[in-house]
Amino acid sequence: MIFASDLDRTLIFSERALAELGHPQRTNLKPVEERDGKWLSYMTANAYYKLEQLCLNAMFVPVTTRTTEQFRRIFIFRNELPITYAITSNGANILYKGELLPEWST
Repeated sequence: MIFASDLDRTLIFSERALAELGHPQRTNLKPVEERDGKWLSYMTANAYYKLEQLCLNAMFVPVTTRTTEQFRRIFIFRNELPITYAITSNGANILYKGELLPEWST
């Protein structure tokens, strides 16, 4: 089974999105993106747990408008959750095990 999902404001939320949408229980947030020593985005602990369980039973494919560089800041996909493929840059790039597929980009 394959499960693909958008990231921003679907699974992960920036500080700005949290402020706009409201999140009264900030203690239930798990940091998932970091840049220059600062946390940028979060998931709820419940959503993270469910995504973790999903990754054990299906192929999860993150799909995002983010550039590949922006996507790589989301450290949970490098260190914690097993993903084989990711689609970045609005479909312009496909990553396989973290590396760009040259046959897709050329």
